[in-house]
Amino acid sequence: YLAEAAREVTAVEIDRNLIPILDDTLSEYSNVTVINEDILKVDIAALAREKNGGRPIKVVANLPYYITTPIMMRLIATHLPFQKICMMVQKEVGTRFTAHPGSRAYGSISVYLSYYYSVKKEFFVSRKEFVPVPNVDSVVISFERRKELLPLKDESLFFNLVRDSFQFKRKNLRNNLKKYDLQVISDVLKKYNYDLTVRAENLSVEIFVSIA
Repeated sequence: YLAEAAREVTAVEIDRNLIPILDDTLSEYSNVTVINEDILKVDIAALAREKNGGRPIKVVANLPYYITTPIMMRLIATHLPFQKICMMVQKEVGTRFTAHPGSRAYGSISVYLSYYYSVKKEFFVSRKEFVPVPNVDSVVISFERRKELLPLKDESLFFNLVRDSFQFKRKNLRNNLKKYDLQVISDVLKKYNYDLTVRAENLSVEIFVSIA
């Protein structure tokens, strides 16, 4: 279906046993390249430069659930302006990806993703749809690239700040961010009617950007 819809498809598949099957299934399509490699070892940015020629890029994936977050972080780290990402993930992971401030599932990955993308749950997929039946349900998530990003002076600082803010989720910012200038953070929080006793799970991406 991707080969019929897209100008060009580059697929990364780690399972060597699937390559002959894919070769057979895709034999009629000249616009598909299958790379037998681990996606966590592939230079995604270099691959995109080689293949897309400046055209919009979409990422479509059915990910191994245990490495979903590392893969998403690698996609973000490429700084490629993916027009859209659509992937199937474990239901609980999808809840974290789409979580809003104040919810129990809200964490650093929720903040990272919402900075770059508008994240949406498209539909749920029951475990009964798979053979053999797994122990988890799934959800298809879409990530639409934001047209304008909030201005950041130091993206690395932003990522570190968010990570450290959620390091101990039940602790407040005063305890989690001791190595930062707490007076500066306090001054920013006051603008949003918060103080250093607030927990990271209550702060929006806009506040984290302001602090950074």
